[in-house]
Amino acid sequence: MTTNNAMFFEGQSVTRPPLFNDPFDASTIDTETNRPRPKIRRKLTAEDRTHLTLNAKAMNVLYSALDSNESVRVNGCKSVKEIWNKLREIHEGSENVREQKKSILVTKYESFKMEPHENIDKMYCRFNDLIKDL
Repeated sequence: MTTNNAMFFEGQSVTRPPLFNDPFDASTIDTETNRPRPKIRRKLTAEDRTHLTLNAKAMNVLYSALDSNESVRVNGCKSVKEIWNKLREIHEGSENVREQKKSILVTKYESFKMEPHENIDKMYCRFNDLIKDL
């Protein structure tokens, strides 16, 4: 009796993302045009291979941790840095949005006072929520 696991090679499962264990996307900066250009595999240095391997492992960890909705959002990213920045922007907003939120929270903090018909416990919880958001 054969198992379904025998049908798939390592990283070829339909229930988890593929493994990134092959350095495939190295680039160097072209000195004439000052733009990135792909590096030929046989010209990769040991340091390039190490960076690519670590990038591939980190991408695998992130893709494994994301659910299907979020992994679709970062599917086209080529590096861990791109994935991280995209996820940060999705969940926290852009730098301008974060600054505006911070400004609003500071204003709420400066004008914080006890509401009418509010007991100390509710006010304390509201204050803790405000501090936590700051």
